[in-house]
Amino acid sequence: MWILGLMILKPALFFHFDRYHVEEVAKAILKHLVADEKEWRRHSPEWAKKLKGWEDWQAGAKEREKAAQRAALKKEKAEGDKMDRLQAAAAVDSSPLAIYANFDPDAPSEEFTFINWGTRYSASELDEDIRNLERYSTTPKFLLECLRRGVAVHHSGLPKSYRVLVER
Repeated sequence: MWILGLMILKPALFFHFDRYHVEEVAKAILKHLVADEKEWRRHSPEWAKKLKGWEDWQAGAKEREKAAQRAALKKEKAEGDKMDRLQAAAAVDSSPLAIYANFDPDAPSEEFTFINWGTRYSASELDEDIRNLERYSTTPKFLLECLRRGVAVHHSGLPKSYRVLVER
């Protein structure tokens, strides 16, 4: 779990002057992040609680869908009555489990990534950019996995589209 000590450095830049070796360093960091996360998830009560909450939220999906349909119908019937429109607009999932709406159990855990989501670049934007790289570039797969964890490599031998994304 040596990598967790590096997490206090978020965000961080590491330099290496050999363009081939820098990719090996990125692979090693990725390998440790993934292994440490897997071990943490296996033994963490915090992760088990989060996963259980998400599963419970998933189980209520049909009920939320029905509530949204009822709210839409009520909104349609509210002919100009401002209070009815406001109540219909407020009829969203307000349960304590709503925090799981954007939770992805397959995404890297915050504790095992160098990404600072406090920036203006969102997780969904990063996912979209990575999907585009997967489709339209020859970027090695491990480098895309590194990006998901906030680890990037930059040298002239990499595809331009990847380098441009890293420079953002």
